Amino acid sequence: GLVMRHLFGKPRQVIAVEWGEGEIRLSLPARGGRMTATFPLTAPTEEQGFEVTRRLQELMKRGALSAPFCIVLPSHACTFKLMKLPTGNGEVREQIWKNEAATQLGLPLTEIELAFSEQPEGVLVAAVRKSFLHTYLSPFVQLDLPIRWIVPSIVGLWLSVPKPPTASWGILELRGNREKITGATIALGAAERLRLIHTVSLNGNNGEWLANELQRTLALYHRTYGETVTQIFVVGNRNLLEETEGFKFLPPMDELPLEAEGNTVAERALSAIAHAVVSNPNLLSFPSP
Repeated sequence: GLVMRHLFGKPRQVIAVEWGEGEIRLSLPARGGRMTATFPLTAPTEEQGFEVTRRLQELMKRGALSAPFCIVLPSHACTFKLMKLPTGNGEVREQIWKNEAATQLGLPLTEIELAFSEQPEGVLVAAVRKSFLHTYLSPFVQLDLPIRWIVPSIVGLWLSVPKPPTASWGILELRGNREKITGATIALGAAERLRLIHTVSLNGNNGEWLANELQRTLALYHRTYGETVTQIFVVGNRNLLEETEGFKFLPPMDELPLEAEGNTVAERALSAIAHAVVSNPNLLSFPSP
């Protein structure tokens, strides 16, 4: 739990890993930096966990997995909300927070795992279904690997921006492959304050539909905070956005500058998250199993 996490002190090294959409991706500490690798998962979806376990076993044999792990969760598997929660401390507060968060999110407490991060304007709450988390973590748990953080990717990306704009800004994280976008997560805030995270699945809808969703999210942000988002950084294949009319009416969208190791955007994003975790060891993280 929490106590253990503080005893470790500041980590110098972390292995960041994510899997899904037919791939497992790792960012490992190496001499003078990080080393990244992406391996395809060829088994049917429901058997990919076994394949992840096998791949990790190979890396263990080579002695490559000796640092603590940060398991990066797909943002779309999580639900987020900034809430006003009572202050206080200890286990009583934790129980009050859990009950209140489940109520505000409209999700049954028995079926979700919760993570909290105190922000200047409230508490950022993330929820993930226990069933999803169990499946996602099982390869690491089976091999008894030291899981120290379980972080939604959008939270890691937000913290990876070295000098965030002081005005309101955002990150648009696209998921999918070269051919199509299957979903997106938009995070909005000001300076380092993360205020609103909204996840959408395209379910076969097109770019126009996504542009519309983004406009609605930006309008909600404006209504809530009285500020206009001036810039959005994109992570993922943004070529697909440029073909869409609706994006002309949105704030400027530049690629997120990922000053991190990797051969692809996804690998650089994972390394950027690893660096962010080392710099912010108390970031929002789900409890380790």
